[in-house]
Amino acid sequence: MTDGQGGVPVNFRLWNLSARNNLNLYVFMGALIVVGAIFGALLVNALTLDQQQELADEVGVYLTTVQDSDNIAASATFWDSFLFYGKWLGLIWLLGLSVIGLPIVLALDFLKGVLIGFAVALLVRQLAWKGYSSSWLPRLLRMRLSYRRS
Repeated sequence: MTDGQGGVPVNFRLWNLSARNNLNLYVFMGALIVVGAIFGALLVNALTLDQQQELADEVGVYLTTVQDSDNIAASATFWDSFLFYGKWLGLIWLLGLSVIGLPIVLALDFLKGVLIGFAVALLVRQLAWKGYSSSWLPRLLRMRLSYRRS
């Protein structure tokens, strides 16, 4: 489907105009998520020694479960993730129907940043640079794909 004046796809042109018109919103949302991630990273330092040890044990159990991937069904994992992110997008859509839901959507985006920052900082602290590469890259890709779809 082209516009008839040189073969530029109409859908691409509409997206480009939308991105230009809403650039301030995209920058604000990105800054909100980055500030949330920084806040989440700072929360890791506020944990007590007992809490850090308990989380370290949980991370160790999770990593051994993931390494022993024979027991994990790929389809079950896919559907769990699909339903989780579907609920998340459904909640944002439902809140977007009203004006009152806008501050809650902003709070949820900040919370998403806090969760990402906390998870990355915890894994970096626990596993050093190995934790950085194993925590940040998959989360970044998933977050990028989920925001692209919404």
